[in-house]
Amino acid sequence: MLRVSNCLIVNAYFPCVGTTNRQIICDDLLADIGAWCDQYCATCDIIFAGDFNVNLDSTDHVSTAINSFLARYSLVRGDVLFPAAKVPTYVNEALKQSSMIDYIVTSVPRSLLDFTVSEPDSNFSEPLQTMGTFRYNAATQCLSGQMPDITPSAYINLQIRQRRYLISIQVLYCSRSYDV
Repeated sequence: MLRVSNCLIVNAYFPCVGTTNRQIICDDLLADIGAWCDQYCATCDIIFAGDFNVNLDSTDHVSTAINSFLARYSLVRGDVLFPAAKVPTYVNEALKQSSMIDYIVTSVPRSLLDFTVSEPDSNFSEPLQTMGTFRYNAATQCLSGQMPDITPSAYINLQIRQRRYLISIQVLYCSRSYDV
């Protein structure tokens, strides 16, 4: 978890089907994330990106638990806000398999400017990259210190790139760029 200005960014990798005690692990993970959300949801917007390893449109027990968590914290899926991007996030052409298991969700849907799923040039069995671009008004504090030369009307652009269990966050302040 990372807090940037008034935004709590969460990244999680959920266990895949067939994992021993999968439901218990998922419930524990959601409880841990929920504790952070409870601590910061009054003062922070939440962005949650990760490999959920389940199709959230299914009725699987893990899907039901995650969807209940999303509803509890009023988190909205990027693929719901941008229906054209509601495409598989995992494709294995050799096995003719695909699934939608990677998601970016937010507690402030109006902050999500764009959501896409991109395909690399060669992809034999890897998840595709999901990417969300967010815009927030700049707060007086950012990361561990004051933001230099930022006016109160300035904004923060966050670009979240998620692939498998890795997340890349680029924070843009007006015309300045900072990589986290």
